[in-house]
Amino acid sequence: MLACSLLLLSAGMAEDLKRIKSLEGTWKFTVGDDPAWSGVAYNDSGWDYVKVPNSWESNGFIGYNGYAWYRKTFNLNSEISGDYVFLLMGTIDDVDEVYVNGQLIGYSGVFPVLMRTAYNVPRKYPIPVELLNKNGDNLIAVRVYDEYLDGGIINGPVGLYYDQETSYLSQDLSGYWEFETAKGNRNEGKSIYYKKQDEIFVPGFWESLGYSEYDGHAIYTKRFTLSKRVDSDSKLYLILGYIDDKDEVFLNDKKIGDVEDINRGSRNYYRVFRGYEIPSGTLNENGTNTLVVKVYDSGELGGIYEGPVGIATGENYKKLKRKREESSDTYWHDFFKTLFD
Repeated sequence: MLACSLLLLSAGMAEDLKRIKSLEGTWKFTVGDDPAWSGVAYNDSGWDYVKVPNSWESNGFIGYNGYAWYRKTFNLNSEISGDYVFLLMGTIDDVDEVYVNGQLIGYSGVFPVLMRTAYNVPRKYPIPVELLNKNGDNLIAVRVYDEYLDGGIINGPVGLYYDQETSYLSQDLSGYWEFETAKGNRNEGKSIYYKKQDEIFVPGFWESLGYSEYDGHAIYTKRFTLSKRVDSDSKLYLILGYIDDKDEVFLNDKKIGDVEDINRGSRNYYRVFRGYEIPSGTLNENGTNTLVVKVYDSGELGGIYEGPVGIATGENYKKLKRKREESSDTYWHDFFKTLFD
């Protein structure tokens, strides 16, 4: 179980994320549970200090199991472009909710009494830029529940990042998509900032965005109008990054591909970089386009989990594909190849 998730993490190591702000180091910390602790105005001056990432046992809270909270205030020292940045929180044992400036932005696992751990899910939460104070203080508050053994924000990286590879896209399609699971699983009704009930952020593991331990079929839908940057007369590709496990892709009711078209005979579908050629005449230049991605996840983590996601020229698709192929021989890939062979 853990090995499979680490393999997924290794596949994501090729992602070209640029760090905007490191959030590793000293955080405020207390045991217990109170919803008020997510608030910006709450006075946490009496809390303890801990190092993040590290288990709370390693920070002196030996043998403690149960609820605890982390808080950290920070300033942004760099200019942010785009609509979203990503908050990476490494892995958290077992369950978490993450708040930015008092607003819930994501959660993984299920708190008691239904308790479902997400100890091995890499946390990567989107933050709408409009939620951040560019010229003042920002607060991150993390609610954690640990069932047994080590607890807390265990591993990094921890910080704010953006995906540099969106620069290859003529049109970026990341953001909130309509989302439906075959079994009717919902996101438990939690009020994630700037999000409707049946939407999910792309890219990201669906387990990290409220669909804890869901395996099976799901449908992503994105409706968009064509950007003026897209040259519809040139060869274009739909880039979908990495998906776990299988996918079928439809654009304006026309199937344009599936993972077996580009990687026949492989079982490691989650490591296949998705790029599908858009047939001439498929895009609607003057109205709404509808993109549907049907995904099947056989187990562990699932979804359109890593970008970039959008429309690119054939030339930029080749550059991205070559870049990913050249960066695929990482330490982790070599390590697990040796382990399983």
